Amino acid sequence: MSDATPIHALLDHRGEPSRSTHELLAKADCIVAVDVMTGAEAVVWGLEWLQEIIDSRQSKEGRVLRIELDSGTGELETLLELVRSVHGRHDYKGKP
Repeated sequence: MSDATPIHALLDHRGEPSRSTHELLAKADCIVAVDVMTGAEAVVWGLEWLQEIIDSRQSKEGRVLRIELDSGTGELETLLELVRSVHGRHDYKGKP
């Protein structure tokens, strides 16, 4: 069983995000895209939070949200736009 949320669960029947989607993304310390075709993962939000953990060399509690998507269908771009609309930017650097 996957602990990732399918991207379609974040959108309504028109493909628009709900208020709860914005709240969920806003509360996340880290958002990770998970490509369902390859299993590759990429951080799309939360690099600063992760860097704080690395720099301090101590564990840190936080909310990590993993979102399943198919990067070959435009779903990654949808997630990036959602993250940008909530946080003002995204941290995505390359292909999942």
